[in-house]
Amino acid sequence: QNLDGEGVRLPPEFAYRKWLPHLPCHGPSLGYLDTTGYASSFIYGIVVPCGLAYLYARQQEALLPGKRMFALAAEDQETWKIQLMQLSGSESAVPKGDVSATNCLLAASSAHIAVQMKGLVTVALKDGLVVATPIT
Repeated sequence: QNLDGEGVRLPPEFAYRKWLPHLPCHGPSLGYLDTTGYASSFIYGIVVPCGLAYLYARQQEALLPGKRMFALAAEDQETWKIQLMQLSGSESAVPKGDVSATNCLLAASSAHIAVQMKGLVTVALKDGLVVATPIT
């Protein structure tokens, strides 16, 4: 602060920084304070938000395949056949070798079995298709 309460200019030895009143505005500490302040402003104003935007974009990219699939269940007498399908316009099934797709298929089939089927059930995973058959 270079002015006093009445607006009169302070002598250089009494000038101080508003938030750091114990450090004078002249001397060797001035360059260090300015460098630290500008570097902190750049890091918190530019680098951190860009890093967060990058992490958000990576998260969206990683979660996107799970948002493109849905479970399709068909009943054949007492047997249920559950498979994952792509949400796009094609009728093709999800690739069979994909481990994350297999995990999604097992989760969807266990939820479907818990709601639709009563009693004990045998579950078989065959070629990207879960076949659930009740045990009688």
